[in-house]
Amino acid sequence: MGLSSTVGAQDARSQQAPPAKDAQASKERAQRQEVRKEVGEAVDSIRSYSYERRQEAMAVARRSMDELDAQFDKLQAQSQADWARMSEATRSRSQRSAQALRRQRNALSEWYGGMRQSSATAWDEVKAGFVSSYHDLAAAIRQARDDMREKPAAEPAGDEQEKQDSRKQEPRR
Repeated sequence: MGLSSTVGAQDARSQQAPPAKDAQASKERAQRQEVRKEVGEAVDSIRSYSYERRQEAMAVARRSMDELDAQFDKLQAQSQADWARMSEATRSRSQRSAQALRRQRNALSEWYGGMRQSSATAWDEVKAGFVSSYHDLAAAIRQARDDMREKPAAEPAGDEQEKQDSRKQEPRR
């Protein structure tokens, strides 16, 4: 078998089966998404807890907050690891996002404290406030993850620029 056929066979194999590392990363992403979904559903279930079941609601709230804290810690670690490679604009976005996340996390903690201290008459309002604050923070963490990524340059490169130029020249109907 010649070198070209060996290389061709290797190329075919590499195109057929993705590397194990990609499969593992994909599996981990799917697991994280499943955990987030379960936690989100658990948080939403807090709305159904009566005042008499406050301790159960508090346990669900605590676990949910711990999950968000873990996501935030991971985001911070990733930011620190990538800091030297980040552009100044990305660094700035990352810092602003982290500050906003801390403020939202503090607000969530206040709602949690309100759940612990609330009266029966305020229970429904406090539960709703906690759930809303939780979802706001979860969305902000997702946004912060996106903000950490480098944004593409304002001008599209190469082929994409040509496609846009050709679209501009086509007559409108």
